[in-house]
Amino acid sequence: MPPAPHEKRPLSYQVEAAEEDCTLLGPEERVLWIPPRKKGEKGIPGQSPVYFPMSQNAVGPEIARRIRHFIDTGEALSLEAAVRGKRGSKRGRHQPDPERRKEIEDEAMGFVTRHFQGLGFHVDDVSLENLGYDLCARKGDATLCIEVKGRSGTHVVADFTFNEFAQIRLEERGKFDVGSYRICIVTDALNEGDGTKLHHFWYVAPTTMEKARGVEPAWRNIENDRVLELLPREAAQAKLAG
Repeated sequence: MPPAPHEKRPLSYQVEAAEEDCTLLGPEERVLWIPPRKKGEKGIPGQSPVYFPMSQNAVGPEIARRIRHFIDTGEALSLEAAVRGKRGSKRGRHQPDPERRKEIEDEAMGFVTRHFQGLGFHVDDVSLENLGYDLCARKGDATLCIEVKGRSGTHVVADFTFNEFAQIRLEERGKFDVGSYRICIVTDALNEGDGTKLHHFWYVAPTTMEKARGVEPAWRNIENDRVLELLPREAAQAKLAG
């Protein structure tokens, strides 16, 4: 028999966390749907809210991956995409909490600034000038125009504004005449330990001999030559007619 409305009863919980480490999602942001367990399936949520993600059932780890992906990016990765082994479309990296987003951006800017200052560059913050990049780093005759992107997680992904992408295209065509355009993505930007990492990309055009071998121009990591793939997207603006 349930207790009377006036009776006090203890609140039960399964997770305890500090308030400053939590983000309350609005109803429209609660879009991560976990499908109900089918008959005969084990190791995934069913009537009990507890499940074992590392069980032998193949779906369990994928649900855990979806949860981590949602926390990291705000994007609800579909179960179908997770099971296929995809990390999701490289969209939806928008951090829903504006204060946390600002904190990530500020930490990333500071991290990149300190990195280039440590290399002897004089670094100016030009992020408020709407130039299509955030920092201008100068050393001798070298000028680096750096677009900074911060990530709270470890995935090296980023979104670019129309203005930023326009400057990227100028660099690719050899018409960016301010300096050398660079893309710096900082992962684990809020990590106070050794987890924070800078991924520095520059545009590399192949030589004539490389072109003959089929080498394509690309934005490459300056340290390990990994390629940053840019995927253009369309957008639209709506307004009332008349």
